[in-house]
Amino acid sequence: MRELQIASNRVFSHVIDNDSIFSYQLRVDGYTEFKKLYDISLAENKNMFNTPSSFSEPDAGPGYQYNYQCSNEFKEFVTNLINTELDSQLELKTSWFLHQTNASWIDNPIHMHMTASWVAVLYLDTKEGDAIQFYDAAENMERYEPEFGEILFFPGEALHKPAPNVSAKRLTFNMEFQRPALTQEEIDSIENRFNICKACDRFNSESSVCSECECFIPMKIGYPAESCPIDKW
Repeated sequence: MRELQIASNRVFSHVIDNDSIFSYQLRVDGYTEFKKLYDISLAENKNMFNTPSSFSEPDAGPGYQYNYQCSNEFKEFVTNLINTELDSQLELKTSWFLHQTNASWIDNPIHMHMTASWVAVLYLDTKEGDAIQFYDAAENMERYEPEFGEILFFPGEALHKPAPNVSAKRLTFNMEFQRPALTQEEIDSIENRFNICKACDRFNSESSVCSECECFIPMKIGYPAESCPIDKW
């Protein structure tokens, strides 16, 4: 995987090999699942799609979101990717498709995933010019244009939003990862790191961001592979 710095956010990128079945099968599954749910919604007047809490109708949100349980083989593949890179034990907790068309598009607000330690987005139908926008703590924006079969991994607290569609439609498969329950030794280590950070002149007590590495400290201290940029831990 490649490690990127996008608007001060730590982002990892991995492109699935062209001969892999994963991305192609998920794209087929994504459109099949969408058509099935959409037809049911029209016939039975049911809302079969998830939308952000601030929106009431499926076509008033950023596309159509619907839950999907991916295969164990793909779940293991993508979980191993991020755990190997971070030297962690993250677990895949939930996954869903996001089907965005120009007709159902609305400008999704800048947001983060507070229910996840890390987020992954696999791009299944995207054209040149389609992008995801990342933001730093001051909401300065930087765009990134993914390619077909590319997975982006980023922390749950990373500020981001999808950029408007360049093409008529876009399909992504989204995943949230969480850490398993911590041992007492791990809890003690995290508390020790946090105490060191809070006593440091680079620590912003209002935002909990380190001015040296620009990381959100409450999240960073929970990963054993992370380290202090000035070697305090």
